[in-house]
Amino acid sequence: MFDVKWLKKVDAILEYINSELSETNFNNSDFHRYPYEKKICLIDIDVPRFLEYQIDKKESLTVSQQAKLEQIPGWNWKKIKEKDWDKFILSLTEYFDDNGTAKVPAKFISSSEFKLGSKVSEVRKMYKHGNLSSERIHQLESFADWSWSPADDY
Repeated sequence: MFDVKWLKKVDAILEYINSELSETNFNNSDFHRYPYEKKICLIDIDVPRFLEYQIDKKESLTVSQQAKLEQIPGWNWKKIKEKDWDKFILSLTEYFDDNGTAKVPAKFISSSEFKLGSKVSEVRKMYKHGNLSSERIHQLESFADWSWSPADDY
């Protein structure tokens, strides 16, 4: 059986999506990015924090709770950081396909408004400080001209 407070939160999120957001051009897969203050004001829940917490504790949720969360449009069990990484790789791949290079200008913003140039810089810093998994390093180094040094981009 569901914890009553937990169920009320998930029901409030679902109701909010179905009533408020269905009338906008809102992308449900980016629900966790919708402005905090608007969510808190309208449904009195810090939605991104609540949903991220559910992902963290997936193993302790009942099958019914997991199924209830999966009713949220665009829901998946990836953490926000993983989704961001996927978006980064997709944007970098599109840039590479369009330009024949992984050397992204520092201020480049993709057509989907993803700040690819800034993200490349952030990822290089993560690498420099040893905060990038070997899988992600390999993913980036699979681009023919990927470089860990911004000086190589010029």
